[in-house]
Amino acid sequence: MTRDERTRRVNKAVGRWLSDQSHCIHAKELGIETAISKKIAAKGRVGSTYAISENIKIHLDERCMFSSLFSRRVDYIGWKHRPEFERFIIIEVKSCAQDYRSDSKWKLYLGFCHLFYFAVDEDFPTEIIDRSTGAGVLVAPRQGEESPNYKCRILHRAKIRPGLGAGVDRERLIYLIARRLFYLNVGLRDEIYLLEDTRCRARHCLQRRA
Repeated sequence: MTRDERTRRVNKAVGRWLSDQSHCIHAKELGIETAISKKIAAKGRVGSTYAISENIKIHLDERCMFSSLFSRRVDYIGWKHRPEFERFIIIEVKSCAQDYRSDSKWKLYLGFCHLFYFAVDEDFPTEIIDRSTGAGVLVAPRQGEESPNYKCRILHRAKIRPGLGAGVDRERLIYLIARRLFYLNVGLRDEIYLLEDTRCRARHCLQRRA
């Protein structure tokens, strides 16, 4: 099985696992760097470095922008909300050991969630995953991809973090997830509209020829 095929299979299992979570909405490939509170930039001085959490530091350049934080998006982020509690869940998909070892930025994401998971397939050597940070592990089954019940199982449950990192804007995170879902929904509606419009035009042409 190729790396792309393995990634596709794990992505499918992760999507179903998140969809199965009660009171949870989720988005794929979401940029979260703008969820850092603008108050830090407003109060910060040029050239200063600020620690948002144990694993997150930002540096303010001459434009008072976050110049050295992220260059990539999280694979999945979910917002599980209930009256008594809420959880932000981030999941990073890893197709192989090399994919995991070459990722040096995943610890930056820990301040943006309450639960952090790696999602892998059953052939992945899970013993290499650094779980000292409280990261959990989801495993996609090797078989049964066509089944409606195909989804990840929890191999190691993630440690619940008491809250988001200092300076991470909760409302902004929710907004980013909602905006992503909105644009996906709009895109889907546009595709459906174009398909129906094409069918109507084809039907009209056939009627005229008849």
